[in-house]
Amino acid sequence: MLNETIGNAILKLRKAKNITQEELAKIIGVTNQAVSKWETGGGLPDIELLPKIADYFNVSIDKLFGRSMSDYSDIGTEIAKYIQSFDYDKKLKIAVELCWVIQRSLFTSDIKNFQEHQTLENLNQEDLQHKIYSQLLDDRGITFMRLNDDLQYFLLIPETPSGFGSVLTSEIEYQKLFNILGEEDSFKCIYLLYQRENKAFTPKLFEKHFGIKQERAIEILEKLKEYELIETTEIELDDEIQTVYNFNPNSAFIPLLAFAKEVIKPPHYFRNNYDMRGKPYLQKKEGI
Repeated sequence: MLNETIGNAILKLRKAKNITQEELAKIIGVTNQAVSKWETGGGLPDIELLPKIADYFNVSIDKLFGRSMSDYSDIGTEIAKYIQSFDYDKKLKIAVELCWVIQRSLFTSDIKNFQEHQTLENLNQEDLQHKIYSQLLDDRGITFMRLNDDLQYFLLIPETPSGFGSVLTSEIEYQKLFNILGEEDSFKCIYLLYQRENKAFTPKLFEKHFGIKQERAIEILEKLKEYELIETTEIELDDEIQTVYNFNPNSAFIPLLAFAKEVIKPPHYFRNNYDMRGKPYLQKKEGI
């Protein structure tokens, strides 16, 4: 029984890491036949090899013995070890799966019901013809997740006692930003800057692509400087001092576009949808 438990654990860990028996044998310092025997329950690793095997897979020795954690005092470290056990290219995919675990766990206190839910990888392909979401909305905060693998994200915003309205910026600041984004030529310029390699440029870039006159291009760039998206450098060129612009992309622009897409075309298909919110999203400030 112990042979099978340890053998199955090693087999699952090896396959998750996508390495062969030969590669594992070389890393551990044993023969291919030894690894094959472990995985088929025909033998056990020597006791001095267990720490080396556990360290390689970034798991505890208890994991090799099939023991799950009963105390969650250091679950963060265990999760980190689990993610780090995968190749670089697979780590983000695993992190998204764990976000789905978090999302599902918020919907139920019944572990059996939790286990019956599908993983992202096993979601019904017919469902994925639609855009599938999951959300939990209540007075504790918001979670929102898009499940389709062409564009996946997970948002979790716990609400403070004073409410969302108290921690967001002023209405005037939002109006100012959205006014800039709402100007057709401004948005085209911003979108272009996010599409191109981060190389220095002059206002002629916008004239070349969109026919925007230099005066208007400079006006747009000055507005973007307020959001630290643009820096300027003075250089001497052809006996003249010219202003060259550099773009500093703010990565928050991409989630902004992703969530704006859901405002433009509101989602209708949900794997889980729990809406028990009883108070407004933006509470009025005192005296208003």
